[in-house]
Amino acid sequence: VGLGSLVIILGVVWALFFSPLLGVKSANVQVTGISKDSSVSAADILESISEADGTSILRINVGKLATEIQDKVSLVKTATVSRDWPNGLTVDVTLRTPVACLVVDDSCVGLDSDGVQLELPQESADALPHLTTQNGEAPTSETMETMLVVLAALDSGTRSSVASIEV
Repeated sequence: VGLGSLVIILGVVWALFFSPLLGVKSANVQVTGISKDSSVSAADILESISEADGTSILRINVGKLATEIQDKVSLVKTATVSRDWPNGLTVDVTLRTPVACLVVDDSCVGLDSDGVQLELPQESADALPHLTTQNGEAPTSETMETMLVVLAALDSGTRSSVASIEV
């Protein structure tokens, strides 16, 4: 009786934690918070957590997956991952909004209101207000923060007409 019970328990543990029975299937991962015209797609999010594919939903560390999404996809400000039984996940993301373009050495890098650099298509970055320094060098973090604060203080109508801020 003891050996038979042990075999059954081991079988159940294997089925729940290691077999494909509860393995996450990428087709069952739903991504919310992304619009059709966004620079980030659901495929980008799925790619950033592809190592979860096939792993038992019971072994998935949802907090770690959320952090991986934020680390790998620069436009994601926050991510929340939850289990969707029996073998799916729901990923809810909040995207960063580009507000300006930092010009250094004739290149333009998108920035959000927190000063986080964003990977944007060049035409999107070029359409944003340009932040520059008089000497053309990269601004200090304090200078960049000041420029972003000034930009954020403007009402939306005025902000949309600003082409550049130079310090």
